[in-house]
Amino acid sequence: MVPGYHLLRLPQRILFLSSLFAFALAGVGFDQILSAVRNIRARRILAAILIGLVVLEGTFWARRYLRTATPVPVPIRAGYLEKLSESIEPARIAPLTRSLPSYGSAPALGLELVTGYDPFNMRHYQRYMDVLQYNEARGPRATVWTDLGDIRRFDMLAALNVLYVVAPHPIDVPPEYSLAASFANQPQFRFFEGVRTGPVYVYRNDRFLARAFFVSNVVSAADEEEVDRTVEKVDLRETAVVDAPAPTGRSVADASDYIKISRSAAGELGVAAQNAHRRFLVISEVWHPGWHAIVDGRSTTLYRTDIALQGLWLEPGVHTLELRYWPPGLTAGSIVTGLTCVAVPVLLLIRKRRFKANRQ
Repeated sequence: MVPGYHLLRLPQRILFLSSLFAFALAGVGFDQILSAVRNIRARRILAAILIGLVVLEGTFWARRYLRTATPVPVPIRAGYLEKLSESIEPARIAPLTRSLPSYGSAPALGLELVTGYDPFNMRHYQRYMDVLQYNEARGPRATVWTDLGDIRRFDMLAALNVLYVVAPHPIDVPPEYSLAASFANQPQFRFFEGVRTGPVYVYRNDRFLARAFFVSNVVSAADEEEVDRTVEKVDLRETAVVDAPAPTGRSVADASDYIKISRSAAGELGVAAQNAHRRFLVISEVWHPGWHAIVDGRSTTLYRTDIALQGLWLEPGVHTLELRYWPPGLTAGSIVTGLTCVAVPVLLLIRKRRFKANRQ
């Protein structure tokens, strides 16, 4: 009866049931404590105290966690990690194994990966990674890991703002990639094995694309299957594939065009741009209806682009783009929660006054 429960792996099912039974047990204990007090006024006071203690405890632990400078200490210090940290502009890394670096330590190192662990893997990104590795989409499936085992489409890797590819062995790369560095015995944290040592090869993308970039051509596709087939045939560094009925056409380049990433953070992206002609801007953030774009102070339509990314048209001129993420339904949920917090005390007050009136 729990929506999506069948998609959870066994450890997550156990965690869910443990939490559910813990809440039920806590409710039983709460009821037992209240039943020991017969006076209604005392029961209300006791209930308020018990609930308040739980709230205070939760607040204490949440505050302690959020104020911790390094919640998860970095277990590995290595030369290749220093190489990966050299970029001064927002850029991502594509590791060909889960240990270079480990998915758990990458955030603490300030590194952004295109792979990782996510128990709610977005199907659009899953299709994107399929085409990137196999040049074909292999259909939606329940999965919690986004791994890279092979790279068939280096242009799709570039569209993800990838500057470095990290591999545990030498790999074949196109001419626009160069071997930036190689290391002999680097410590690596491997799942289920612990810390091991091994070689590391770091390849740099010399045709690096920023987190937002212009393309020269825009084509549309009617449905997801057609989008996949079209993406399989084009170079995403030059052509954008959008969902119909998004506007299409040529996007003419000019020597004066430029793009500068002014800010990049979780759920936010700031872009300064200039274009002499009408141009299409691809934004290397995973598409989701919660993203909103504001260009020069005005809300602008975002189009799902290249299976899993985002894009928009810019008219000629100098522009400031603000991209922000706000979860769908959060505003309505916050309003309902606020109204509930007001309504419950009011209803309790009305009930109390009616009770007193009936006693009189």
